[in-house]
Amino acid sequence: MIMSKEVTIPATYNLSGTLTIPEQNQAASPAILIIPGSGEIDRDGNTAGEPPINLYKEMAEWLAEQGYLSLRYDKRGLFKSEGEFIRTGFYDLIEDATACIQYLKGLPEADSEQIFMLGHSEGAIITPAIQRQQPVNGLILLSGLAESTIDLTNRQNDELFENIKQSKTIRGLLYRLFKLDALEKRMLNMQRNKLLFAKEDVVSVNGKAINVKYLREVWHYNVCDLLPEITCPVLTVTGENDKHVPPEHAQVIAEMVSGDGEWKIIAGVNHSLRQFEEQLSNEQETDYLEKQAQLPIAKDVLQTLNNWLDKQTRS
Repeated sequence: MIMSKEVTIPATYNLSGTLTIPEQNQAASPAILIIPGSGEIDRDGNTAGEPPINLYKEMAEWLAEQGYLSLRYDKRGLFKSEGEFIRTGFYDLIEDATACIQYLKGLPEADSEQIFMLGHSEGAIITPAIQRQQPVNGLILLSGLAESTIDLTNRQNDELFENIKQSKTIRGLLYRLFKLDALEKRMLNMQRNKLLFAKEDVVSVNGKAINVKYLREVWHYNVCDLLPEITCPVLTVTGENDKHVPPEHAQVIAEMVSGDGEWKIIAGVNHSLRQFEEQLSNEQETDYLEKQAQLPIAKDVLQTLNNWLDKQTRS
């Protein structure tokens, strides 16, 4: 029987987490820290006001069925964890996840010789930095990135403006006639530079508080600087229909690490690891979220993880 219990992880601010424990044998279980993606999501992978996806909860329960103990947690300042999220920087997230690995290594239920990290989206970017401070036996990077966040953002903005220019809408016509894409790019760069060089950690923009500390740090961070240092086995998996990160980066990451890197791009799978091929417009975003929330994690994703973990724990 799978058992889940709430735990407190000691860190700069105490973090609240869930330990999911498989049916116990005599020996301790291989253990996995699940590191979440960006934004105000809870330990289960859900965002307030959106249909619950339960990505990390579902992953933890599936791992337990395969015999793996797992730990997932609320980020600093969110839900049941202490601190202020609006003042939490990118490196604070790394520090907190590192504390979670220290906690996991000290659990009697966890096999200290078989500790792994599973990072999704932003969690996949953070994981190599944690490995530098608290090495584990292997890394699983799901929907990861092989470039700086600022380079990704620039490229995504270029693609967005080009799509608008090529559209047959009034907006597309105006973009072509008055070169509005160039104007908007200049405005975006001015806004970004203002934030990058702000002295405060939190500023107000149009009445909304912006965590500038996080933005400054994440925009200057490039995971590619750390990947060559990784000497443990690494598995990278991305869905072919991932619209948040380039799917081909799965191979780039696996080839950049110094350890044994394996990669797979899974057909029909999106950023939330669902088998979801339907493409929806922005107007249908809510419908999209509701539909994918009803789907389980894709079987091909779980099978790929199972094969890799089985090989690591057997060896």
